[in-house]
Amino acid sequence: MLGVLALITASSHAHADLLDLTLHRLIPRTGSGGGPDPEAASARADYRQLSSELGVILAPRILSPADTLGYSGFQVTFDAGFSTLSNSTCRQNPANPADLDSNQCPWQRGAAGKDGPNRGLPRWAQTLSVTARKGFWLPVPGFEIGVGATKLLQSNIYALQAYVKVGLHEGYHRFGLPSIAVRGSAARVFGTPQLSLTLVQSDIELSKNFGVRGTVTLTPYLGAAGLLVIGRSQVIDTTPGVDAYEQGPNSLDLNNNVVFANQDNILRWRFFGGLRLQYSVLVLTGEFLFTACGDLGVGRCNHAGKDVPDRSPHQYTVNVSGGFAF
Repeated sequence: MLGVLALITASSHAHADLLDLTLHRLIPRTGSGGGPDPEAASARADYRQLSSELGVILAPRILSPADTLGYSGFQVTFDAGFSTLSNSTCRQNPANPADLDSNQCPWQRGAAGKDGPNRGLPRWAQTLSVTARKGFWLPVPGFEIGVGATKLLQSNIYALQAYVKVGLHEGYHRFGLPSIAVRGSAARVFGTPQLSLTLVQSDIELSKNFGVRGTVTLTPYLGAAGLLVIGRSQVIDTTPGVDAYEQGPNSLDLNNNVVFANQDNILRWRFFGGLRLQYSVLVLTGEFLFTACGDLGVGRCNHAGKDVPDRSPHQYTVNVSGGFAF
């Protein structure tokens, strides 16, 4: 388990990979030869959207029904996830080539990508995770904790997560009532020196067990969650190709180091459903999550009155998991 965690969290390359962040490319300059302007409306909106979508991609995993493992139970799983990201190709505004507001392509500029006009970004971001869960007998019998690590492939970015789940109603599988649980999760993202990202998620979940021929247990589940994305800008060098220290103490290049001003935390609403199959100690799970667009209003995205809009579109996530429960 420790070896797998080390493999996931290790940075395999020092250079920027496909989805590593390059936030300096989001920041325009104030006129010809002017300094960087992190307060530009387009830059702040792109920064917020990229933070929001990355938060969804690395959000705490669910991949379990409402029933807890029981005070003696233990489970370890290996998970793969596929989440959509807005990889739109940047298009210049013919009337004003300097107008970045019309592009709305933060991943094309804010991620390292490949060379070429479309920068070669994928439509789906892929992650690999390992998660360990343990049941406990504490003040309530249905109590479970879990820890895990998630690696965003094609990048040096990873997240560590932990959660606590409390079963409000479980174990009465012969009755028609489903099991009900609430969970609180938190994750911290690493490998992003230009961005500090913390993720907090709470969810409520329903599930029901069904036995098949006395050997297999099928457990469908569904629920809803609120994901809070807390992003804070770190120092961003807008001229990474210039070494200010090499130029000496009188270098003006230090003026090109900037930060984005703090913004309000981002709230994304998520709805999920899945199916777990257990045969003896083998556990297999498939799951689908729908994350509503940023600034979700009454049935639609609503950016009205927002100082900095979250232009993130709806995002879709497919998770598959396999492991062992004892």
